[in-house]
Amino acid sequence: MILQGCKQLVRLDISQSFGFDDDDAEIIELASHIPAFKCEGSIIAPDWLDDDYIDHDDLVYDSSFFD
Repeated sequence: MILQGCKQLVRLDISQSFGFDDDDAEIIELASHIPAFKCEGSIIAPDWLDDDYIDHDDLVYDSSFFD
Protein backbone atom coordinates (compact mmCIF):
# COMPACT_ATOMS: atom_id res chain seq x y z
CA MET A 1 0.00 0.00 0.00
CA ILE A 2 1.35 3.43 -0.96
CA LEU A 3 0.53 4.98 2.40
CA GLN A 4 2.54 2.37 4.28
CA GLY A 5 5.49 2.03 1.92
CA CYS A 6 6.25 5.56 0.72
CA LYS A 7 7.30 7.38 3.86
CA GLN A 8 8.85 10.33 1.99
CA LEU A 9 5.72 11.41 0.10
CA VAL A 10 5.04 15.12 0.44
CA ARG A 11 1.88 15.31 -1.71
CA LEU A 12 -0.87 12.81 -2.49
CA ASP A 13 -4.30 13.62 -3.91
CA ILE A 14 -6.70 10.68 -4.00
CA SER A 15 -9.86 12.78 -4.02
CA GLN A 16 -12.97 11.32 -5.67
CA SER A 17 -11.57 7.78 -5.38
CA PHE A 18 -13.48 4.51 -4.85
CA GLY A 19 -12.76 1.91 -2.20
CA PHE A 20 -12.81 3.95 1.01
CA ASP A 21 -14.72 6.85 2.54
CA ASP A 22 -13.07 10.24 2.82
CA ASP A 23 -13.54 10.14 6.61
CA ASP A 24 -11.97 6.68 7.02
CA ALA A 25 -9.92 6.93 10.23
CA GLU A 26 -7.43 4.27 9.15
CA ILE A 27 -6.65 6.03 5.85
CA ILE A 28 -6.32 9.37 7.60
CA GLU A 29 -3.96 7.88 10.18
CA LEU A 30 -1.83 6.15 7.53
CA ALA A 31 -1.58 9.43 5.59
CA SER A 32 -0.83 11.59 8.63
CA HIS A 33 2.87 11.85 7.68
CA ILE A 34 2.05 13.38 4.25
CA PRO A 35 2.02 17.20 4.47
CA ALA A 36 -0.34 17.69 1.50
CA PHE A 37 -2.86 14.83 1.61
CA LYS A 38 -6.32 15.11 0.03
CA CYS A 39 -9.09 12.50 -0.13
CA GLU A 40 -12.25 14.63 -0.27
CA GLY A 41 -15.19 13.04 -2.01
CA SER A 42 -13.85 9.49 -1.87
CA ILE A 43 -16.47 6.79 -1.30
CA ILE A 44 -16.66 3.03 -0.82
CA ALA A 45 -18.63 2.45 -4.05
CA PRO A 46 -20.28 4.73 -6.61
CA ASP A 47 -24.09 4.94 -6.86
CA TRP A 48 -24.03 3.49 -10.37
CA LEU A 49 -22.46 0.28 -9.08
CA ASP A 50 -25.22 -2.31 -8.91
CA ASP A 51 -25.63 -6.08 -8.84
CA ASP A 52 -25.25 -6.34 -12.62
CA TYR A 53 -21.79 -4.75 -12.57
CA ILE A 54 -18.91 -7.17 -13.25
CA ASP A 55 -16.86 -7.40 -10.09
CA HIS A 56 -13.08 -7.82 -10.25
CA ASP A 57 -13.32 -10.78 -7.86
CA ASP A 58 -15.76 -12.50 -10.22
CA LEU A 59 -13.19 -12.42 -13.00
CA VAL A 60 -10.18 -13.33 -10.89
CA TYR A 61 -11.54 -15.90 -8.43
CA ASP A 62 -14.65 -17.41 -10.00
CA SER A 63 -13.76 -19.47 -13.07
CA SER A 64 -17.43 -20.46 -13.49
CA PHE A 65 -18.17 -16.84 -14.47
CA PHE A 66 -17.19 -17.70 -18.05
CA ASP A 67 -19.21 -20.95 -18.30
